[in-house]
Amino acid sequence: MEMLSKCWPFIRSQKKKEEKEFERGSFTDETNVTTKYYVRKLDDVKVLYKNGLVIPSEFNILRLPMIPLQMCLKMMEPSELIDFSLCSKRTKKWAKSIKLKPSNFSLILGADAEIKLRFDEYPGIEWRYEFNTDPSSKEGDIIEQRKWIPDVIFLVRRTKITGPQTTNQIHITTLSTEPHFKEWTEQLCYILKSPVKTFILVSYENNFHCKRPAETVDWFFNLQSSIESFEIHLKEKAQNEVKQALDRLRTTKRVILNIPSVEDFRHRNDTMFNTDHVVVPKAKWITIDNLLDMKNCLTIRLLSFTDEHFNLFIHKWIDGHFPHLEYFYFTIDNGESDEFNTSRFLKGMEYEYEHDVIRMFKKSFPEDSKLMGNIESKKGKIMKKRVTFKLPKKKKKEEEEIVTGSFTDESNIITEYHERTIYNVKVLYKDGLVIPSEFNFLRLPMIPLQMCLKMMEPSELIDFSWCSKRTKEWAKSIKLKPSDFSLMFGEGAEINLRFDEYPGIEWRYHLNRALKFKNDDCFETRKLDGEDLSIGRRTEITGPQTTYHFIIIKLPTEPCFRAWIEHLCYILKSPVNNFLLLINSGNFHCKSLSETVDWFFNLQPSIEAFEIRLKEIYDEELKRALDRLRTTRNIILDFPSVDGFRHRNQTMFNTDHVVVRKAKWITIDNLLDMKNCLTIRILEPNFTDGILNLFIHKWVDGHFPHLEYFHFTIENEESVKFNANLFLEGIEYEHEDDCNRMFKRREDGDLTIWTHEGWHIRNKNGIEASVLTLDSEGSYYFVLFVWTEESIIATEDDELFEWP
Repeated sequence: MEMLSKCWPFIRSQKKKEEKEFERGSFTDETNVTTKYYVRKLDDVKVLYKNGLVIPSEFNILRLPMIPLQMCLKMMEPSELIDFSLCSKRTKKWAKSIKLKPSNFSLILGADAEIKLRFDEYPGIEWRYEFNTDPSSKEGDIIEQRKWIPDVIFLVRRTKITGPQTTNQIHITTLSTEPHFKEWTEQLCYILKSPVKTFILVSYENNFHCKRPAETVDWFFNLQSSIESFEIHLKEKAQNEVKQALDRLRTTKRVILNIPSVEDFRHRNDTMFNTDHVVVPKAKWITIDNLLDMKNCLTIRLLSFTDEHFNLFIHKWIDGHFPHLEYFYFTIDNGESDEFNTSRFLKGMEYEYEHDVIRMFKKSFPEDSKLMGNIESKKGKIMKKRVTFKLPKKKKKEEEEIVTGSFTDESNIITEYHERTIYNVKVLYKDGLVIPSEFNFLRLPMIPLQMCLKMMEPSELIDFSWCSKRTKEWAKSIKLKPSDFSLMFGEGAEINLRFDEYPGIEWRYHLNRALKFKNDDCFETRKLDGEDLSIGRRTEITGPQTTYHFIIIKLPTEPCFRAWIEHLCYILKSPVNNFLLLINSGNFHCKSLSETVDWFFNLQPSIEAFEIRLKEIYDEELKRALDRLRTTRNIILDFPSVDGFRHRNQTMFNTDHVVVRKAKWITIDNLLDMKNCLTIRILEPNFTDGILNLFIHKWVDGHFPHLEYFHFTIENEESVKFNANLFLEGIEYEHEDDCNRMFKRREDGDLTIWTHEGWHIRNKNGIEASVLTLDSEGSYYFVLFVWTEESIIATEDDELFEWP
């Protein structure tokens, strides 16, 4: 027993080690919740206990599987994800994979260095990282110590709530150098995969004072090619340093240059003023050439500007040099110049002088441009090119009812209205309410706009997508994917769409199809590529099925059809499922079959079902088309047979179901290429007993492992009846005669055969099949029916047997 106890220690009674209470403590988390715990020593390991449960002191999150890890990271707030990314290179890459993109990413580098972040997923919340600050400690602040190689940093976290706005402030107190600020910016740009939108560079005297602004600007525009808004504020300048910085500026929305004026300082390039809004305080260095470089601006504000070139500027505006300009403003210090001489700056222009009339001019600027305000004046000059709008008088103009009418919408609901003229504007009234004639949809914020688009039906979303490139991208973002996307291209071209979200409803677009119009059809005129497009709309209800028809009358060319398909594939992000190419004659007759097939398989690499129907063929053209075919479910080929035409490749019959009509061009090699098919139907082939015998031998040897059904048909006039002794030569079989038997491929009855005679064979894997021959209505049918688990084979005595 002593030896056994040494070998099998689990049978010994072991005395449990005593758990001694070591000390008590508590900790406070980020939400200021205090948790009390006991520290105990268990097997020489310190653990934290609360209410008998172990509190984990650490958790290795990177040991989680990929999907749970991604779920955990997606539940983190932005500041938590940023903290996580700073741990290692691996956590940095994981944080980047979450694709958390800010809606606003702003920088301030100067006396107060800050990084500001906002996210659409967190409305009303801002995260602000403040560098080189020494905030006074407040109750509720959380102080943390982190490793930032090679330094140790202290983070002071504070939450500030002002009405609906919440600001999470993170003060980084021990980073006093500009390189650390650059490292943080590069880190955030990498993990957020987002460019900085606003940068304010203030070069004054402080820890962040950059001795060379050009180096800072050069670093930033190496980090990203352009920015929406850039501001430079300098107290002192070296001319060459400033010129190097100005040469790197690339802004798309706004530039503010606050540079001290120095005599003889001038600089010009083609990029620094190629933006929407320009503000230049201390603008004595601005010349008329700089002004002309602002030709694409919407607003221009120059402070402490000289008026010597103002007349030339106005002449340039009249000549159309500033096509987008909405507002130009400059000031002059009273001590430097007298009041403007109107005869000087309006010389050579026609104008109307107005005085003793109080007029208000109001201009709204972008919210972040800080250029909002009203200007009131008692006198002014109005040039003939300018259009002004007077404020309405207090007395309300009379509203005269002009006409009464009605309109019918797509659901055939008639709305009656009154048309009235108010202040020379026609409006529609109903029950005292104004019916808006238009609504600027794209001015909605992102989330309400997406909600509105998701409430649209597919046809409405498609109409919306045609309006512009911007609406096309918005429609694509909704991710409305069809369950069925079918095309018919020939004399009448059709596009059929079905969606799982709309069961029992089909949207059908008819392009240049000669349909008879009905009295209740609705007609509309739309713009497509600058041309009027007439559309007739019709709704058909047949039992539970509803079909919306859209008859597009004026699209007679094949390129228009292609443009529609490419457009729908783009916004629906879905490939076409079925394509019927019917080439006879008509407006959509494609002169080159191979070009149409080549275009389609450049659009998508394969398709579920493809059908080609031709009235006449050109050998080389048809061969090139057949070489491009890639189908995954079904292929149907129907074109006239021509003596001597043969073609074979490894791809056109690599599918589940094959149907070939007028198949005299099909050879035994083509049959052997169908080795992966489930069903094969060949009509009017040139088959002999020898070809059938070779085919059955191949099936017995396992060449067709997935085959469930093989069938070919010939006319009785074209061939004598096949001899079973010849096409079954060398094959073991059981002959069955005078026995009525039903062969059904599936329970849904997609194929059912009744016969009284058959030959039953087996392949090398033991799978049974029946060879059947039928004579009906002047045609001879040969069938190889494979017995599968889903098939039903029954005689008259079986309950499953059904008479035709």
